[in-house]
Amino acid sequence: MCISFVFNIFVEKRSMDRKVLCEIVKDIRQKSGVPMKTICATMDVMPTSVYRLESGTNNFNLKLLMNYLNAINARIVLSSANKSSVVFSDYEQFIDWLIQTRTQVSYTQRILAEKTGITHVTIANIESKKNVVTIDYFLKIIEVLNYELNIESI
Repeated sequence: MCISFVFNIFVEKRSMDRKVLCEIVKDIRQKSGVPMKTICATMDVMPTSVYRLESGTNNFNLKLLMNYLNAINARIVLSSANKSSVVFSDYEQFIDWLIQTRTQVSYTQRILAEKTGITHVTIANIESKKNVVTIDYFLKIIEVLNYELNIESI
């Protein structure tokens, strides 16, 4: 699976994992010119939380990433060769997309679980909003559903 990062124009394509994603969002933050003070105020966190997210050492959740991207004026865009692109600005949109896309490809929660290596209970809890999907699970899910992750400036 690949990730591309768009900052006004297509910049590069890399192999996907949490570390690469975090390097990309850090680079976007640095290029955005948004001061750390503004990011922290928007996210209601200390700078150490932002640095931890950017380091990619912890498996943080998708809500935190979306809050971070909103703070730096960026967003998640998923694209697929045979489908239109999907833009997420909040977590609820991701959950709706996940349920819709999973059913469109005729995957049950158990089938998606088997293909991703995530338990079916976790998939069910994510879809019912009892659990917030982690970045690692998010990356597995979009890979299995044949989508490419793009981070775009707004």
